Amino acid sequence: MEDPGEYVEELISRGQMWGMFQNGNLAGFVGEHLEGSMGLLEVVPEYRRQGIGFRLEAYLIRHFVEQGRIPFCQIIEGNDESMNLQKKLGMEVAALPTWWLFD
Repeated sequence: MEDPGEYVEELISRGQMWGMFQNGNLAGFVGEHLEGSMGLLEVVPEYRRQGIGFRLEAYLIRHFVEQGRIPFCQIIEGNDESMNLQKKLGMEVAALPTWWLFD
């Protein structure tokens, strides 16, 4: 699936996307990738710096834990803002490299 819009639509249809609304407007969203990692975090510019990203990710972490799953995400090196958010949420950097094998 190469079209990002189709990918997000699939996640929505599978119940793997969550949004936060303020005054009826979408303020931000977060999702669970098909392989099970947290991601897709986006906060609409006018709602940034209000803790929405933190609350969305905290919700998703709690959701994973309640299901007995280990919450995890993948961050591109140099994305300091995302790395700092994960640290605030109690996430830790894996000590060893992680390799994904797909069939």
